[in-house]
Amino acid sequence: LFRSLSSAGNLMALAKQVQFMDLTTEIEGIPEVYTQFAENLKGFSFDISGYLPDFGLPTMEDIKEFRNDIIAKMEASMGLGGMQKSSTLILQYCYARHSQGMLAANAILKQHEDNLPALWESLKKIAANFETAGNEAQ
Repeated sequence: LFRSLSSAGNLMALAKQVQFMDLTTEIEGIPEVYTQFAENLKGFSFDISGYLPDFGLPTMEDIKEFRNDIIAKMEASMGLGGMQKSSTLILQYCYARHSQGMLAANAILKQHEDNLPALWESLKKIAANFETAGNEAQ
């Protein structure tokens, strides 16, 4: 038992063997002593995740929050307060156009035809904001 605990590979082999022992207790004709021994081993936990440090990997909530922050920043930079559907559609369209070309970008628009009027209004507002900013700069 001590040798099996001395290396990680041996410890994993022991953990698998204990798990297998629990499965074999369901076989008909197994002696009662073996079944009791295997049941007593259920108390051992080979889960080491509680002893490992937190590596700082983001959770799904963190990723969703990050995505929503990016959309909010894009809305703010374009003057699109509260238009999350159209700003998300703009992001999808731009990404598809950049990574896969016009055909993929147009396919995105085709999938979201019901959102196109809102997108068109958003783009008009953006164009107006840029025209106003351009006139003020001159």
